[in-house]
Amino acid sequence: MINAPKATKIFSLRSLPIRNRLIAGSIAIVFLAIAVMGAFVFLRTRQTNASLIERLDAATREETENVLATTADRQAETLSNYFSSLRTSILSLRDYNQNLLSDQSSFGTGTFWNANQSLSRNEKGSWDNANTEIGSVFIPAASDLSDAVVVELNSVRHMDLLAPSILQANPDVIAVYFGGST
Repeated sequence: MINAPKATKIFSLRSLPIRNRLIAGSIAIVFLAIAVMGAFVFLRTRQTNASLIERLDAATREETENVLATTADRQAETLSNYFSSLRTSILSLRDYNQNLLSDQSSFGTGTFWNANQSLSRNEKGSWDNANTEIGSVFIPAASDLSDAVVVELNSVRHMDLLAPSILQANPDVIAVYFGGST
């Protein structure tokens, strides 16, 4: 007799009773369904989150742009009104100055302010007035204080009557300057 090797028992589903095979199959199907559903829910959740974040970013960006545009429009209107008011003040000062210069025979007499009495040469030879006065006058050392210059200065210094009110009405304006050619 030939000795045949012993057959080893290998675990096989076929060796299980039908009831156990049905239970194992059902459990495998349930786990597979849960795994597929879990993967589907995970992917859909990521997709939904990405979509919601994108929409939120877009809505936030749009709202921010609207707020910035509205604020910029309001600031532009405020600045426009400010510069319009300032322009009106400067034009009225210009017109006043032109009237003063066109009627130097009346305003240049020195009754309001007299350049001959108020101006003196400083240590560098330039003509200057006292720092306590409302308006400053400066004439370079190379220039002479002629009668025509005195009359023009006497006339222009009448701007001290109007310029302070313009400076008070526009607190962002520091000073008003007038330059002459003489």
